[in-house]
Amino acid sequence: MSIEDFDGIKLLELDELESLFEIDIDVFEFKYDPPCLVPHRRSSYKYGDVLHLLLVHGCHFCYIKDIDSVCHAFGCHKCGKQFKERFLLTRHEKTCAGDEIKRYYPGGVYHPNPTPLEILADEGVPVETDFVYPFRATYDFECYFTKENLPSTSTSKTSYTARHVPLSVSVCSNVPDFESPVCFISEGDPQALVDRMGDYLESIASSAFNILKETSFRNAFEYLEAMKDGDDERSAKQLYNTLHKYLSQLIVVGFNSGKYDLNVIKPYLAQRFLLEEPHDVDEEDDIRKKRRKFVLKKNNEFMAISTAKLKFLDITNFLAPGFSYAKYLAAYEVEEQKGFFPYEYITSIEKLNETSLPPREAFYSSLRNSELSQENYDFLCGVWRENDKFVSREDYQLCEMDTDSLYMALSTDSLEEAVKPHLRKRFYKEYPQWFPAKSCDAHHEEFVSVCSRVRLLICLSVGLNDVIIQGRRNAFSNKTG
Repeated sequence: MSIEDFDGIKLLELDELESLFEIDIDVFEFKYDPPCLVPHRRSSYKYGDVLHLLLVHGCHFCYIKDIDSVCHAFGCHKCGKQFKERFLLTRHEKTCAGDEIKRYYPGGVYHPNPTPLEILADEGVPVETDFVYPFRATYDFECYFTKENLPSTSTSKTSYTARHVPLSVSVCSNVPDFESPVCFISEGDPQALVDRMGDYLESIASSAFNILKETSFRNAFEYLEAMKDGDDERSAKQLYNTLHKYLSQLIVVGFNSGKYDLNVIKPYLAQRFLLEEPHDVDEEDDIRKKRRKFVLKKNNEFMAISTAKLKFLDITNFLAPGFSYAKYLAAYEVEEQKGFFPYEYITSIEKLNETSLPPREAFYSSLRNSELSQENYDFLCGVWRENDKFVSREDYQLCEMDTDSLYMALSTDSLEEAVKPHLRKRFYKEYPQWFPAKSCDAHHEEFVSVCSRVRLLICLSVGLNDVIIQGRRNAFSNKTG
């Protein structure tokens, strides 16, 4: 046979060629996207020497004298991962499970998922992508301790001493017509208490949605309604649902609620929010039909609980590490005054009907093994005397809880508007510098406003509690008068 009659070696004949010449043969091919050498055939490596060939156009072999000099990128044909040296690729191929991988990360610079407003803006909907949702609600639970129906799973290291039962919850928000704290008292059924709170929060969420729909997003809804009358009705409907879902969900903030409040009410919360079927699902809407509520936890702490209309968050998850409100106030020479509640004394709802302040011993905490100081008890007695219209201990609890929820609900601006008239009347003669007149000079107007706010915040720490309690006193006067 002459050379002209020889057709060459085919890819399937390389096994026979290896046995004939007792040499291992590896075949590579060059890929352009991304540029790298990818193994096309691997030898079983029975012999000591390895012959490297480059497959060109699927039918022609080129001898590679020094494969490490040909290319500095070697790609895995299973997963596509690249390596700078050939031995690294060989080591990787022994454990590569690329054929089992269903999705590959494309690589490149990280880009966060677009927000709902960014999605709408990309489609031409007139929305502001830097818009910040302005409304929120806050809540604060109080519980009583009972020794009835304790779990029987006590161990040598763990013993159950009492069970926390929701007693009441105070809800407040910065949504118009819902700015006053509302306190719900349990009548013996914790599930009914959580249901009442849920109904009230959802009514706040609906009001917030209607306000935003008629103000900040009026043009956006008109634009989407016009799109529905066009040719791309399905796309317009999806964009409408994206905006509707974003505006329908109200932020509900609690303080340290992820560790305590939500853990206490989680069985009732699941029954009220997470197990209910959404009533507003459109069967023709694929997006809302696939919508799922979610719960996010870290260890034993709830990070977020989301429903169709509410998103429960713990504000402590958004504070800087090591933040201390007491130290912040100390910088302005203002002391932090905390409220006190006789958790272990109140063992039933009937305790709220008593008409006198509990004795100091009732504020003892077996968990901390500490008693209420005489100074703090005198402070509570003063609050009780000043609000002499309290008809029962339930009224005192209302005041204590509403004050807590109001602190969290009011923003800096709305807080200033809420209490500044009272503070001016009380402190203006003694501290006129807290209430400077606005300057007519445009260059100083913003500076004066900022200074006023800083001074006012210092003042708020001193007088806000009395102002709120006085407001509650007036409310109780109307109630009992």
